[in-house]
Amino acid sequence: MTLGIGIIGYGFMGRVHEASWIEAAGLGADCEVRAIAARADDVDVLIANDAIDIISICTPTDTHIDIAIAALRAGRHVLLEKPVALSVAAMQPLLDEAAGSNRLCMPAHCMRFWPGWPHARDAIVDGRYGELLGAEFRRVGAAPAWNTAFYADPARSGGALFDLHIHDADFALWCFGEPLYLAC
Repeated sequence: MTLGIGIIGYGFMGRVHEASWIEAAGLGADCEVRAIAARADDVDVLIANDAIDIISICTPTDTHIDIAIAALRAGRHVLLEKPVALSVAAMQPLLDEAAGSNRLCMPAHCMRFWPGWPHARDAIVDGRYGELLGAEFRRVGAAPAWNTAFYADPARSGGALFDLHIHDADFALWCFGEPLYLAC
């Protein structure tokens, strides 16, 4: 069965998701992009489309929760751009909805899937190069240029640092697990 893909939001990240889904199909994944909602008034139509099995949500952070909940309630799997929300409290309704559904809802933490990164994680976990004695992570780059007004409004985006650092934090947690909190 070919999985129908819908993409909500067609700015920079929406186009990245579209290209990635098309690439996945070209590599043998049984999926095809069937609908794109580029405007807010197209979102409900896409979510209700029974030809859609998976929805990539690529809208601004402050719109994620409501759209993802609607998609889950419509029986769609959800791939959700990150950050999912700006706080755990804001994310709680989606966590509750996802826990009660039989659908997958996951953030797009792409570093886990990029070439080389799974190998690095496996080497850390299994110690194939010896005991890990320390780790340092550094992100070098410019602020995203594709939506400067959105990133300049931390109330909506968390800011560029928050939006990008979440990848690094996810990779560190994937490699090392949750930190231990010791009472001093």
